[in-house]
Amino acid sequence: MTKMPVTPEYEKWIDKYGLADLVAVPPMLFRYKRGEYLCMEGDALHYMLYVVEGKIKVSTTSKNGKTLLVCFYQAEGIIGSIEVLTDYPATATAQAATDVVCMAVAISPNRKLLQNSLPFLRYLNTVLSMMFARSSKNAALNLLYPLKTRVCSYIALAQIDGVFRENLTETSELLGASYRHLVRVLENLCAKGILEKEGRRCYRIADPSKLKAMAEDYYRMSAMDY
Repeated sequence: MTKMPVTPEYEKWIDKYGLADLVAVPPMLFRYKRGEYLCMEGDALHYMLYVVEGKIKVSTTSKNGKTLLVCFYQAEGIIGSIEVLTDYPATATAQAATDVVCMAVAISPNRKLLQNSLPFLRYLNTVLSMMFARSSKNAALNLLYPLKTRVCSYIALAQIDGVFRENLTETSELLGASYRHLVRVLENLCAKGILEKEGRRCYRIADPSKLKAMAEDYYRMSAMDY
């Protein structure tokens, strides 16, 4: 992860979120490479992160040690909205699914200012309400929808330049399925011409429109939904 001052091209985000008037310590830009972790579940979270560019994979670990996918954050999603109010440790693990740029606001020196800002609290209330509604919907769909739909949604969000190259063992765990079941679904999507296998564990999206139609788009979570 690389930290740097906010450059002119990203100053619009400071205005968009009203951060210039909200915080005592100016925000910074954090850049993450694909695969890097933004936070780990249970660890102290020192920054609230506004996602400016890229996609972030959010997961949680159950009591039996299994890791399950919660959602994908995209541009305008927020990480740390709960923690800035409660001082709780990170409630989930966030990993960069692509290269990611975030506007980072230090929590500790800015917490009281943020907690006493009515515009910020109103904005956060909307964000948290919609996050809860979307998470509840995702949880229900995980039970009601077949693995094929969840795989298509995951591929649509995890792909980079039309290519899906995620670790299949990790993917099967995130989706709550067996490795063999996942492979069968991928083979079926290839047989239907939706995917094309490239190499051992790499798949190119051959028919984006069909994939999107099957995906239902329910792992996506962004402030743009709100």
